[in-house]
Amino acid sequence: EMTMEGTINKTGLLLLITIFGGYLGWGSQSAMVLILSLIASFGLSLAIVFGPHRASFLSQPYALAEGFLLGSVSSLYQRAYPSIVSNAMILTLGCLAVMLVLYRYRIIQVTDKLRSIIVAATMAIMLTYLIDMVMSFFGHRIPMIHEGSPLGIGFSVVMVGVAAMNLLLDFDMIETLCHRKAPKIMEW
Repeated sequence: EMTMEGTINKTGLLLLITIFGGYLGWGSQSAMVLILSLIASFGLSLAIVFGPHRASFLSQPYALAEGFLLGSVSSLYQRAYPSIVSNAMILTLGCLAVMLVLYRYRIIQVTDKLRSIIVAATMAIMLTYLIDMVMSFFGHRIPMIHEGSPLGIGFSVVMVGVAAMNLLLDFDMIETLCHRKAPKIMEW
């Protein structure tokens, strides 16, 4: 059956594989690597989503492909915007650490009400971006998404907050599956 320790161990292994892939992708400087890793990541993710029993042997190649993709994309952004990658990594890891501490020590409790709020906010953001994408086909955009104005910055801060809150849902799901004695395959 699924355990918290097993899930943490497998997550750590996949993180190391992703970091290794990122290192290789960063050094490749190839558009072909970026495209191939995108296709591989997408294909493997679909195979895992639609066949969770495959996760135990497809998670590692997925992590490697995703690492290649992240490394390749990060390399491109680093050339265009120096130091953006290190800032993004520090902020991402910091956000993860803060949310994990808030969840672990029950400073924020995941209740049905909080879960509903997070899901609704996430759906609202998705709808906003979908509308923006459709508008872009007609030469228009939603200004607050693409501006450095106080409204645009505020919108970005809200989006980051909602993304961080989604981590709480992930932590809660893992804990719930462990308590329900989900099959060992779910650790992947």
